[in-house]
Amino acid sequence: DAAIDGRRFWDGATLLEERYLANQQLPLVKQQGQYNCAPATGESTTGISQTRYRTILHGDPNTTPIDVNSFNNAIKSETGRNVVRFTNYLPKDKIGAEQIAGMMNRGNHFYLISNSSQAGITHATALNSVFLKTYQRISGSLYYKVIYQAMDPAIGAYTTIKANSMKYIFKIQP
Repeated sequence: DAAIDGRRFWDGATLLEERYLANQQLPLVKQQGQYNCAPATGESTTGISQTRYRTILHGDPNTTPIDVNSFNNAIKSETGRNVVRFTNYLPKDKIGAEQIAGMMNRGNHFYLISNSSQAGITHATALNSVFLKTYQRISGSLYYKVIYQAMDPAIGAYTTIKANSMKYIFKIQP
C-alpha cells in the first residue's frame, strides 16, 4: 500500500519537499595530470586556471602532489581571498546544512580534501551544492536528508558525496 500511496516502502514516510539550499553551479573542470586535482578545484572555485596554479606551485602535474598550505597561499596571492581551515566533515543535520548553504550563498566556496584509493595520497574536490529532502513519517513527525554534491576534477563532473568522506574542509572566503 505504501508505494501505491506515494510513500516509502520500508517506513511509510512521504516525501514532502525537495529543494536546493545552495547550488553554486561551479564550472566543470577536468584535471590535467594525475596530481592536478587541487589546481583544477581552484580553477572551478576561483576562475584562475589550473595551469596558472601549477605554474605558481611548480612541479609536474603527473608526478608532483600539491602541498595544501602552498595551494592556499596561491589562492590568496592570485585572488586576494583568504582560505581558512573549516572543519573535518559536513553536517548531516538540517540546521548545519542550512549554515553551510548560507555561507555558500554569501559567496564562500569550500574545497574538500579526501583520502584516495592510493595510500598516503589525497584528492581535492569542490563543494557545489547542498540539497535537502523533507519527509513526514506516518506519525506526522518530520525528518530530513541532506545531500551534498561536489565538483570532482578527476572526472570533470558533479558527484554525490558523503558528509564524513573527507579529511579536511577549507573555506575560500569571498
